[in-house]
Amino acid sequence: RRERMLVRACAKVVRMGAVDRVGSKMLSTVAGENGLWLPHERAADKFQIQKQDILSLEDYEKERDRLLRHRVATRKLRRIPIGPFASLTFENYDLMWMQIQEMLRIEKGGEAQIADEISAYAPLVPNGRNIPFTLMFEIDDKARRNLVLGQLGNVEETLYIQYGSQKVTAKNASPDVERTTVDGKTSSIHFLSFDLSDDQRMMFRVVDQKVTPVFVGVSHPRYPHAVALNSELVKSLQSNLIL
Repeated sequence: RRERMLVRACAKVVRMGAVDRVGSKMLSTVAGENGLWLPHERAADKFQIQKQDILSLEDYEKERDRLLRHRVATRKLRRIPIGPFASLTFENYDLMWMQIQEMLRIEKGGEAQIADEISAYAPLVPNGRNIPFTLMFEIDDKARRNLVLGQLGNVEETLYIQYGSQKVTAKNASPDVERTTVDGKTSSIHFLSFDLSDDQRMMFRVVDQKVTPVFVGVSHPRYPHAVALNSELVKSLQSNLIL
């Protein structure tokens, strides 16, 4: 099931990402204005998506246009480039809820599909103690892409977040799926998570980016890159953590 999620998401995220990047230049309206609800606001539990949170296809279609605009704005805020080929998208409840609703809309699997989709995307919904994210390597030329990915074996084990004295290494959010092949070629997409201890979580909750920069980096010898997160993104990530 997780393998199916990864294969589908790899193709679909690329397609949606291209649309979102174009759309973000044209759309600025964010759902939640004028009294309109956002997905996490009507959730039974904002740390996990449940069956009762999912709209029927008919109800979703009524809300879809404004929710797609919300996704554009959210993805723009929570996506950062790192190095020449990679990007990180810090996932949240709303992005994964939208992903599930879109998959249900496309595949029309009905009730039988809902539980499967919720289970598949659950590892990417912040649980209050972690920061899940998607790492993507985006290289259009196939030959160059294969060359670069062939040099980045186990890159998924080298992602870290650092703030003050704290440095947390990412873990695989889908550990039942190996993302580097036996010949050392990594995947173009990885689902990862920064799992924080209680102390690390409390320190991150109160960090002030103006005083203590927050960095995300890759320590792989063939891709040593790091980037500082802006204060708006840090605040968004802090809101996903419990006190």
